[in-house]
Order: sequence, then structure tokens, then C-alpha cells
Amino acid sequence: MRIGKNVKKMIAFFLVFVMIAGALPVQVFADSMSEQENFGEVELFDEENEENEETGSEEIGEPEDFDFIFEYEDEDFKIEDEIFEEPNELRKYEIQEYFSETSDDFYTSSNVTIMAEGKCGDNLTWTLDSEGLLTIDGTGAMEDFLYLIDDWDYNSPWRYYRTDIKFIIISNGVTTIGNYAFEGIRNLMSIMIPNTVTTIGDGAFSRCTSLTNVIFENPSSVTTIKTEAFNHCNSLVSITIPNTVNTVESLAFANCINLKNVTISNKVTIIEMLTFSGCTSLTNVIFENPSIVKTIGFGAFSDCTSAL
Repeated sequence: MRIGKNVKKMIAFFLVFVMIAGALPVQVFADSMSEQENFGEVELFDEENEENEETGSEEIGEPEDFDFIFEYEDEDFKIEDEIFEEPNELRKYEIQEYFSETSDDFYTSSNVTIMAEGKCGDNLTWTLDSEGLLTIDGTGAMEDFLYLIDDWDYNSPWRYYRTDIKFIIISNGVTTIGNYAFEGIRNLMSIMIPNTVTTIGDGAFSRCTSLTNVIFENPSSVTTIKTEAFNHCNSLVSITIPNTVNTVESLAFANCINLKNVTISNKVTIIEMLTFSGCTSLTNVIFENPSIVKTIGFGAFSDCTSAL
């Protein structure tokens, strides 16, 4: 029996169709499974993220090393068991605690080296360490320092380290701060005057342009703030003259361009010429009652253009 050509072609087409139809479901099924697997992975990832977003949880790694920093606001603060009502009190605590060799874990002798040291009075010594802390130790008067024409500078023994000095501690027992002792220490931000100091010398802190906080330990013993003592302390915003001071000499706070508030105690009798001249931001001057000021020198508040 002979099969015609047309029949052969039909049989060939039928066989090809059967082969294709047989293979197609396998491929489609495989593709479908692949898509489901991929889709399932995406869904799982989204569900995990969704769960994290709802609970606010996230993976926390190991803590990194950090430097200890004191932070506070201009309200009431608490560190451990100490309560502070004023920023000055906290700053005093901060300086004493941070730089105590016996009580602070963040400041230990193993981490600090002495950069320089020497004498700055008959019974006074100074040390400067690698953390930028200048410490004055001992008893009695600090040496007065002079301007050296050849060097165009004052002859304080730490003058070559001015840019390294960030903090200064003047120990109890020091009775005077010498003339131009800390002049031009531009990184100094805060200073505490111990209650054994009676005189702040000429230009002692002049041009300390970052100085924002001057703390007089209570009860203060300072009787005289001398000429240019805080001249050009551009970051100083407020100052309270202690109730032991009787004389504020000429130019003592001149050109403190950001000084806004001054409180003058009721023990001050003399404010010399140009004492607060050029304090262009000064808006508030309080004389404590009963004031016993007898002399306000020429131009004591001249060029205080904001208020007076």
C-alpha cells in the first residue's frame, strides 16, 4: 500500500506538533517555578523589612571607640550624683574631674606625656602635657612677663606652645596671675580663678580670642583686675565682677566685641578709664545695690554702640 505525498506531509506535521506539545509544559512549568521562587524571595525580604519598620528594630553592631565629651545645656544638669544649677558650676566640675589624675578613667598617665615644664615663680612650677593642659602648681606669686622687642613677643616660658594649650588649671595656693601670663592663647575656652588669687595682672588673658567662660571660685579673693587683663577676649559674652574686687583698671575688658552682660558687684569703688570701651555688643550693665562706685573713668563705656 502506497501512501501519498500529502499524507506523509500531514503525518510529519503531526509528529512535530506532538514533540513540541510534549516539551512545552516542562519548559513552561520550569519557568513558572523559577518566577515563583524569585517572587517568594522578594516577598520574604519585604516582610522582614516591614517587620523591622513596625517594631523599629535594627541590627546593632559592636560599639566603636569614642572620645569622652562633656555635653550640657543652659539649664539644670546632672552628672552622676552631682547637681548643677549654673553652667559655670558644671564647667568647674568638668575641668576638675576631667583632669584629675586620680579620679578620671579617661585621663590617665599612660595616655598622657609631659611636653614641657619649668618654673614661673619662686615657688611655682608649670607643666604642659600632650592633651593641651597647662597646670600651674605651688604657692605664692607668679612671675610678671615682659615684652621682648627682639622676639616681638612676651617672655612667658610657655609662649612657644600657645597653639597647643587648650586648658589651664591654676592651683589653689597661687596668689597672683602674672602680667601677660596667658596672653594670646587663642584655643583657651575657659578659666577658673582659684580663691587664693588676689590680683589678675596686666594683659593676663588679653587676646584669648576663644575664651567664653571666666569662673571666679567662690568665695573669691581677687581685689584688683589690672590693665588690659581681658582685652580683646572676643568670645566673652558675660562677666560678673566678684564682690571682693574694688578696682577694675583701664582697658581691663576693652574691645570684647561680643560682651553683652556685665554685673559689677557692690564692692567695686573704681572703674578706670576705657575699661569697657569698644564693647560694641554691650547691652546690659548691672550695678549691684547698694553700689559704692566712686569713680567711673573717662570713656569707661565709650564706643559701646549697642545700648549705651
